[in-house]
Amino acid sequence: MCALEDHLNDSNSEKDQVFRRIDHALMDVHEEDQKLFQEQISSFLPDDIFDAHAHLYDPSHLQNSVAANKHQKVGFSTMKSSLDLWMGERNHEGLYFPFPIKSLNCEKANNFLRLEFKERAYSRGLMMIRPDNNPDEVDQQIDDGGYSGFKVYHVFSKREETFESDQGDFLPDWAWEIADKRSLWITMHMVKQSGLSDPSNWKYIREKCLRFPSAKLVLAHAARGFNSSHTQNAIDKIKDLDNVFFDTSAVCEPTAIEAILRATGTTRLMYGSDFPVSQMRGKATSIGDGFMWFYDHNTNWDGWKHGKPTLVGIESLLALKQSCETLCLKDS
Repeated sequence: MCALEDHLNDSNSEKDQVFRRIDHALMDVHEEDQKLFQEQISSFLPDDIFDAHAHLYDPSHLQNSVAANKHQKVGFSTMKSSLDLWMGERNHEGLYFPFPIKSLNCEKANNFLRLEFKERAYSRGLMMIRPDNNPDEVDQQIDDGGYSGFKVYHVFSKREETFESDQGDFLPDWAWEIADKRSLWITMHMVKQSGLSDPSNWKYIREKCLRFPSAKLVLAHAARGFNSSHTQNAIDKIKDLDNVFFDTSAVCEPTAIEAILRATGTTRLMYGSDFPVSQMRGKATSIGDGFMWFYDHNTNWDGWKHGKPTLVGIESLLALKQSCETLCLKDS
């Protein structure tokens, strides 16, 4: 998820606080947000939106969460209503997956997701999987559920500090084998301090994508480019891999996006909102050799006269637009 990661392994009370913030953010759109979107982004976007990275979820599927039933289910209609408040009446389709929390009941979450996308001819869904799932059962569920691939996440790693996980700790070889056999997508948020610039990360990507050429790997968040240099400095290591793709989800600075466009062209980068993160008010910023998320709950905005925080979804689209303009891309 990115900005909400800090709480994914925490106590039930902290999970409750996260979902209370999300519930509030879904409809917390200000006139200033709408004005900014209309003046700087609206004409940049097409009428038909395909969102390659968004989460649909039912908080009651969080195991061991005493507060989960207090929070609303977020299916397609709730998501669209929330996005429409600032993006306007556009046609939305997308690639959707559950909300990744360590205690998630993946079976229930996947079934909820399947019911949300199965009636939408132009939308798709990814199964949330754990490395200890039964591969034969997962293979059958692909058929039964009509999923287009897998969403994997570091919180399902067995390491104590999951942010230091190797990709193989949460993306097992059996998932690659199924994806290769069926030409499926895998959306992955890599971790470790320097993201793609960590040699273990780009070497893993090279090895697996060459070994499983029919699997399509999507590196979420511009290859975890919340610190732009982490993507910019290593994109050349993987640019020749035809089955590696990227999404823009929740990246609020243009440099990582520009690096991907320069290295791979316009056919392998996809728009992603990272809904519901898109509805939060704040921004991810490179800081030194890392990054930080600034939000209402961790930042005091009072007293600063030169700018007001807007939605992450708007910040991310501003970065995408700036990237396209800097690189002199055609409107089409």
